[in-house]
Amino acid sequence: MKEQGFGIKFYNEYIPEEVFKPEIVASDLIINPIKLETYQYGGVTGGLVEAIRQAKPGIYPTGYIVLKEVETSSLFYERIEELPNLIENKILNNRESLERLSKNAIINSEKFSLQQVTNYFRESVVKKLL
Repeated sequence: MKEQGFGIKFYNEYIPEEVFKPEIVASDLIINPIKLETYQYGGVTGGLVEAIRQAKPGIYPTGYIVLKEVETSSLFYERIEELPNLIENKILNNRESLERLSKNAIINSEKFSLQQVTNYFRESVVKKLL
């Protein structure tokens, strides 16, 4: 994708926090090209967590189960070879799509705010214990 001119940064090893934070904040979206066989029973990965934490749209392989709360800010691809076309068609050449995904990402991340999680904990856990 870099060879095709996409502004992609990809890391194969640990990224120090002082490098990671500015990169993730400056990103328009997060691509999470995980190996599904590693997460065959589901799981919340760092890419999904950062998409929520930073209120960014995420791109995941089809079959990766995202939380329903972030589906409207997520895109999916079948094969990694499709990723450049997906980004070109849904992001680069479709500003409205990127804006919609970005707005949804902000709304979706608010669902995980401390206040929302506290309310959920009170209603779902504490009330059942009392």
